Amino acid sequence: GASQAGKNCGIADLADDMAGLIQSLQLDRPVVVGHSLGAMVAVALAAGHKELIGGLVVLAGTLKPDFAPGHP
Repeated sequence: GASQAGKNCGIADLADDMAGLIQSLQLDRPVVVGHSLGAMVAVALAAGHKELIGGLVVLAGTLKPDFAPGHP
């Protein structure tokens, strides 16, 4: 928990990592649930990789990435 995120660790990067995980595990269009910061990642995943997911649940998130300036 004390380590710092790398320069290229933004919402889009996390969404791409999730897409890679879904593909690697050969999941068949899972329902993705995101809470708080994870909600922004889930929305980015759905927007950029809609063919990979079967549904989306967003809990207590914001759709404005600039609201969390520490997470580009």
